[in-house]
Amino acid sequence: IHEYPPLVISKTNKENEFDGISIQYLRIIEKKIGVNFEFVPFDSWSELLEQLKTNKVDMIFAIQQTPERDQILLFTDPYLTSNTQIITRKDTNVLSELSSTSKQKVAVVEDSALYSYLKETYPNIRLVQVKDELNALAKVSSGEVDFSVGEISRVSYYFQKELFSNLTISGNIDFQYNFRFGVRKDFPLLRNILQKALNDISPKERTIILKNWIYIDHEYFYQSSSFWIGAGGLIFIFIIITISFWNRSLNQL
Repeated sequence: IHEYPPLVISKTNKENEFDGISIQYLRIIEKKIGVNFEFVPFDSWSELLEQLKTNKVDMIFAIQQTPERDQILLFTDPYLTSNTQIITRKDTNVLSELSSTSKQKVAVVEDSALYSYLKETYPNIRLVQVKDELNALAKVSSGEVDFSVGEISRVSYYFQKELFSNLTISGNIDFQYNFRFGVRKDFPLLRNILQKALNDISPKERTIILKNWIYIDHEYFYQSSSFWIGAGGLIFIFIIITISFWNRSLNQL
């Protein structure tokens, strides 16, 4: 296990006790299949991946499936899908897409699936590898890098904590996280048991888990007061034009 807010979060002052989206999924699965999993914490994502390669870890959750990881793991279907955002400082120009960048520095988690995607898709970007998303946001905030790219649930978690008041989400990239459970290759039965348990988790249970953890400071256009003020004005103008047209038509009769 590796701390990965809001999917995996260490409880304050409680050693080896965790909470978060993935943990709550795992707690439900434990009840369904009648087992208790043992958590083994790691300080970095890179260290955890190395242990997976040597079968020193039996299972991991909150992992992205890639061709390289298919060589060492069996995967369940995704239990959480999330988009990836571009994060910049508020005092810089808005960066809505990565294709407009040229040799800019971007902070990204080391050895992550996102790192591999950026390296292959945007070769002109200078990638600065960091331990986790928190360090990536800190580097953007301090001006050490031009921007960072991160998964929306983690970005929104840190924004909700008001840790980086000078940062903003300025755009999206064409990369989607599909979080799955990954099981060592020689444990296919465990993979099948996990998949069956995931299939049995109801939509209501899934919604409750997400509402507990994901915060997105975003308002749909039809939810904003400015939209309805503007819409009301357009409706009023339309009514006036319609009445005027109708009166003119009557006068011509």
